[in-house]
Amino acid sequence: MLEFNPIIVGGGGRSRCRACHGSAEPVTYRAPGDIATRIAEVVSASTAVPGPNILLTGADPFGHPELPALVEAAVSAGVERIAIDTDGAALRAGDNAAGSLHAGVRHYIVRVTAADEALSVRVTGGPSGPAALAGIAAVRAAAQRLQTPIAIEARVEACRHTIAALPSTVAALAEAGADAVRITVGDVPRSAETSALLAAACDTGMVNAVWVDVVGDTALLPATHALHMTEEDADALP
Repeated sequence: MLEFNPIIVGGGGRSRCRACHGSAEPVTYRAPGDIATRIAEVVSASTAVPGPNILLTGADPFGHPELPALVEAAVSAGVERIAIDTDGAALRAGDNAAGSLHAGVRHYIVRVTAADEALSVRVTGGPSGPAALAGIAAVRAAAQRLQTPIAIEARVEACRHTIAALPSTVAALAEAGADAVRITVGDVPRSAETSALLAAACDTGMVNAVWVDVVGDTALLPATHALHMTEEDADALP
C-alpha cells in the first residue's frame, strides 16, 4: 500500500453535511514558501519505498492561488508521487484536469457527500455531489486522452441524512470513473437497516468493479463483508 504524507495547504471550506457539522468554516491558505519548506522537510525525512509521496490536503488545493508552484516545488524536491485531496468541482473547470496531469499529479482523492443533486443541496447547501462527479469524469477523460494512468479514490462520509442514498452514490461514483470508494461511517442509526445499506454499498462497488472499504464504526458492517474493512480496523477485531 502506498504511503502518502499529508501536506496541509490551508483550512476550512469543505462541503459536509450542515446538519451534522454546521456551516463550512471560511477558507484560509498557507503561504507558498511555508508549504514548500514543509514538502522539503517531508522528502528529507521520508523512508517510504516507493516514495517519497505527498498528499496536498486541508482546504481544497485547487483554491490555492499558487497551486502550480506548489506542485512544481514538490517535483523539484524529489517527490515521487503527488496526490490532491479535492472536493472535485475544480477538476471540471478550465484546464485544471489536464493541467494537473501535465504537472505530475497522478492520484486524486475526491470528497463526496451525496451524488443525488436534491439530496446534496439539502445537506450541503449546494450541488456539491454532482459537481464532484463531473470533476471525476473530467480528470478521467483527460487522463484517457493523454494516455496517463491515474488513481481516483472517492471519500464518502455516511451520516443519518445520507445513509439511505449510499448504494446509489457508490454507483454514480463508479460510473463517473472512480477506482475506489472509502466510506467513513459517521452519525448513523445503529440498526439492521444501516448494516444492510453498508453491505449494499459494498456490493454495488463489486458489481461495478470499484473496491469499497469502510472505516469508522465498522461494527455496523455485516460479518459477511469483513473484507471491506481496512487492514487497521480488521486487526482491531477481537
